[in-house]
Amino acid sequence: MSTAWRFRARSSMEFPYVMAMPPHVVPSHLDVETDVGPIADFIGHTNAIIMEHHGVTTLGRSLSESYHRLNTLTSEVRRNILAERLAAIRGTEVHALAQDSVDWMYQYAESVIYPSRDATRRPEGGARLA
Repeated sequence: MSTAWRFRARSSMEFPYVMAMPPHVVPSHLDVETDVGPIADFIGHTNAIIMEHHGVTTLGRSLSESYHRLNTLTSEVRRNILAERLAAIRGTEVHALAQDSVDWMYQYAESVIYPSRDATRRPEGGARLA
């Protein structure tokens, strides 16, 4: 896995809504256990850290939210693997969600997962209550 690798939600709209931010992949040469300094560069822009050859850490406002994000991440990985395998068998490509749609879902995840009558938390153009 190269440092250019980027996790991409392909099959599920659940993933960007629950995660609220894209995961960050930490390259295997970066040892965050002995030097946490590099984490400051990305920690504010992710809710999931994927450490190559090591493991995954998910973040949330509560243990429950973190656990939900961990389960969502692992489910999305399973779906992606299955989709790739089935596409290879059929000789086709996996249909991926459009990146602009995924970006929109990340942007408005808060208002979808935690709906509110507060108009400032609704997506633009969304006159109806969330």
